[in-house]
Amino acid sequence: MDTFQLSETEIKKLISCSTISAQYPWNSNNLEIIEKFYLDVCDAVEEKTNCLSKKEFDSYGSGYASFYDAWFYQDTPKFKVATSMNYDQYFSGLVVLFSQLSPFYVFMQGENCWYENGGFSYLPDSTMVDKLENCAVSELAKTIEPILNSYGLIRLTSEQLNIPLQGTWKIPTILSTTDEYMLFDALFFWED
Repeated sequence: MDTFQLSETEIKKLISCSTISAQYPWNSNNLEIIEKFYLDVCDAVEEKTNCLSKKEFDSYGSGYASFYDAWFYQDTPKFKVATSMNYDQYFSGLVVLFSQLSPFYVFMQGENCWYENGGFSYLPDSTMVDKLENCAVSELAKTIEPILNSYGLIRLTSEQLNIPLQGTWKIPTILSTTDEYMLFDALFFWED
């Protein structure tokens, strides 16, 4: 597994919500351009895989997220979650967190449920990276990864991201699952 590192300068830039890539569209430092790029990527994924999706591009309605959250699934029994509750729609799907500030992304598995009076969903954290336990979700990831790579995106793994940051850092996130910040926290943070 390739080692992944961020320099102190890159971590500072990420925490201050600045891009760290010289690659387009991140080098534009224009969040509208970056968001459109990712929406186009998601459209391509849906078209090439016959997937449906739910996308969260507005920081979950509050605060600030340093990532875009796209959840892909198919309306088939392989993606349905068996439950004793009477939910209209309850699916497992492939979560792709796209770094808003760099070309990096991660895969996770998450569940979404919606019904007449509401619904619920996952909240991503570092413990979810690469945990693709549903076979259909895992197969979908294998299909989607080359599509994302063709756009110049780079997948990071839990091995690469669950490494403590050296030094003293204050990252504005509620997604951290440990007492110390990890590389994941520098790239994928949410301040509510």
